[in-house]
Amino acid sequence: MTWEVTGAGCTGYDCGYVDAPNANTVIYYPPNSLPDPATVTLTATAVANREASAAATITLDARVIVSVYPENLTIALGDTRQFGANLINDFGGGGVTWTVTGCPDGVPCGTFSPETTPAGVPTQYTAPPTVPNDIQATVVATSVADPSQSGTAALTISTTAKPITVSLSSTAVEVPIAGTLDVTATVLHDPHHQGAGFTVAGCTSPPCGFFARAIDDPPEPGTWVATYVAPSTPQTTMVGNEVTITATSNEDPGKSASMTLTLTGSAVNFSTQDAPAGHQPTGVALADFNGDGILDIAVADYGDSDASDDGDVDILLGHGDGTFQAPTAFAAGKNPINIVATDLNRDGRQDIVVDDFGERPAGGPGDVNVLLGNGDGSFGAPAHFAAGNLPFSLLTADFNNDLNPDIAVSDAGDQSVGNDGGVNLLAGNGDGLLNPAVLQPAGKTPAWITAQDFNSDGRVDLAVADYQDPASTSHGGMTVLAGNGDGTFGSSAFYSFTGYPTSIAAGDLDGNGTADLFACSFAGGFGVAGGSQIVALNNGDGSFAPPTSVETEGGQVSEGSIFPLSAVMADFDGDSKLDVAEIFGHTVSVLHGNGDGSFQGRRVSGFRTRWFQGRLIFTDEPDPFSLAIGDLNADGKPDIVVANLSSDDVSVLLNTSGN
Repeated sequence: MTWEVTGAGCTGYDCGYVDAPNANTVIYYPPNSLPDPATVTLTATAVANREASAAATITLDARVIVSVYPENLTIALGDTRQFGANLINDFGGGGVTWTVTGCPDGVPCGTFSPETTPAGVPTQYTAPPTVPNDIQATVVATSVADPSQSGTAALTISTTAKPITVSLSSTAVEVPIAGTLDVTATVLHDPHHQGAGFTVAGCTSPPCGFFARAIDDPPEPGTWVATYVAPSTPQTTMVGNEVTITATSNEDPGKSASMTLTLTGSAVNFSTQDAPAGHQPTGVALADFNGDGILDIAVADYGDSDASDDGDVDILLGHGDGTFQAPTAFAAGKNPINIVATDLNRDGRQDIVVDDFGERPAGGPGDVNVLLGNGDGSFGAPAHFAAGNLPFSLLTADFNNDLNPDIAVSDAGDQSVGNDGGVNLLAGNGDGLLNPAVLQPAGKTPAWITAQDFNSDGRVDLAVADYQDPASTSHGGMTVLAGNGDGTFGSSAFYSFTGYPTSIAAGDLDGNGTADLFACSFAGGFGVAGGSQIVALNNGDGSFAPPTSVETEGGQVSEGSIFPLSAVMADFDGDSKLDVAEIFGHTVSVLHGNGDGSFQGRRVSGFRTRWFQGRLIFTDEPDPFSLAIGDLNADGKPDIVVANLSSDDVSVLLNTSGN
C-alpha cells in the first residue's frame, strides 16, 4: 500500500503527512498551519494493482486546544506554585491568560505573575494569605487567539497544608579536584514524595563536575542524597573556582536551596608539552645517552610496514629543563615495539635494547636488537638476537648474579598452533652480546613483565601479566616466577582475576618492605571499553594475597578504561607513598596512593556504569601507548614521558606537585 495526501489549498507537507507511506496502517499528522480550504484527501493505493485505491476526506479543525498542568494542585496559604499550559493550533503564539474562579464573593482567589504566558512557559500562582476555610477553586487558562477555548485545573486552597521547603546539609564546603561530595537535601511537605533534583553551575570551560549517583531509597523520610563528582583534570584555572550546587523540588520547581562549593588543588599535578618522535611511537625509555648528566629520551617507533617504513629508534637529547632537541633516528630492526636502556658492555655508556615484531603482518618471528652507545648520543649498528614468536614487553635485570645486565622479553606465542608463549631470557656476557634466548613457561599469552626480588632472597624474580588463564579462556591473571639466581626459575604461582591483563608494575604499595603488584586489565579484549585496575599485595614471602579491584575491592570490572597498556609507580607528591600512573583511555591517569595498598577516592556509579572517582587525568591524546618515569628537569620530582602512537610524538609531563 502507498499513501498520498493532497488538498486544493496545499501541496506537499503543507497538507500534512503520514508516518509510514508504504505500510498498510498509518498515522496522519496535520500541517502546522491551516490550508484554505481546510480539507485534505488521504488516498491509499494497492502496490499490486495501481488501479485499486480508496480515498478519505479529512476536515482540519483549527480550534485552539488548551491543557493545563498540573491538573490538580493543593496549595498552602500564601504559597507560590507554578502552572503551565500546552496549546495546539496556537499558530500566532498568543499563549494564554490566567484566572482563578470558584472563590466565594469577597474572598480573594490569589494572583498570577505574569498573567499572560506563551505555551510551555510557566506562570507563578500565589495563594491568598488568608481564607475562612478550604476553597475548591478552578485555574483557567484562556487562549489569547481564541478566547472561546480554555483549559482548567482543579485547585484546593488549604488552610492546613504547608508549603514545600528545601534545605541542604551545608552552605559552603571545599572539594578537591577529582574528589566527591555526598550532598543531602531535605524536602519537607512533599505530598507525592517527588524529592529533589541536583544541578551544579558556575563554570564555563571546562565543566565544573556533575552528579553521578542519586540514592533512590533515601536514608530518612524527606531526605535525598546525590554524589557530586568534581572534575578530574587538575587545571590551575579551575583551582579556587566557586561553583553553586542547587537542589530543586521536583514537585514544585519554584522551591530550591543552594550551597557554595570551592574546588581546591590536587596533591599531584603536571604541566604538559609535546615533542615530535618519529612515526607511531610505541615504547619509551629514559637515560643519559651523551654523558652530560641530563636525562634523554629514547623512543621505539613502530613505523608503517604498508609504506615500507621499518621503524627506528629516535633519540631526543635533553636540555635539563624538561625540553628536548629534535629527534635523531637510528635503525633498530623491523617494527620496534618496546625499548629499555642499560649499559650492556659495561663501558660506562648507556646502550639501547629494542624488541621488534619482525616481518609483520606477513609473519614473524621477532628479535631483540642491541644498539651500543657511543657516549655522545649516537649509537652503532644494531645486533639482532632471536626472541620468540611475538615479543612485546622487555626489561633488563641481572638474573644470574654475574653483575652483567640480562634481558627478559615476553613472548605472546601463537595460539593457532598451540604455542602458549612465555618469557625469553637472554643472558648478557658483559660485552654487549646476548646469549641465545631460553624460554621460560609463564602462564598463557604473556603480555607484560616486571622484575623484583619478591621473596627477599637476594635473587631477581619475575611477575607476568598473562592475558589468559592457562585453565580458562574467560579471564587472565598474574604468574609469579621465583628466580634461582642462575638465570633459571623455580616455583611459579598463578593468581587469576576478572578480565584480561595487559600491563603490570611492581612496587611497595603498602609500606611493608616487599614489592606488591599492580595490573591493568580489560573486561573483554583489546580496544574494549571495560577495564579495571588490580592490586595484589605481597604477603612478605613472595606469595600474594588474592588480587582485588581498585574500584570495587572485590575483583569486579569497572567501565571506563581503554587500552591500559602501561603502568608505572612513583611517589609523585613526595609523601613517601607510592602512586600509580597508567594509560587510561586517551589520557594518563594518576592514582594517589594511601600507603596501605589502596588509593584515594571512592567508587561512584551512573547510568549503567561504575568507576573509581579519585584518579587524576592528564593529557588527551588519540592513542597513548607506554610510559616512562624520571627526573627530566633536576627538581627532585619524578616526571612522566608518554609515547603517543597515533600523533607521532611524546608527551612530557613535568611534575609540578607542591609548586
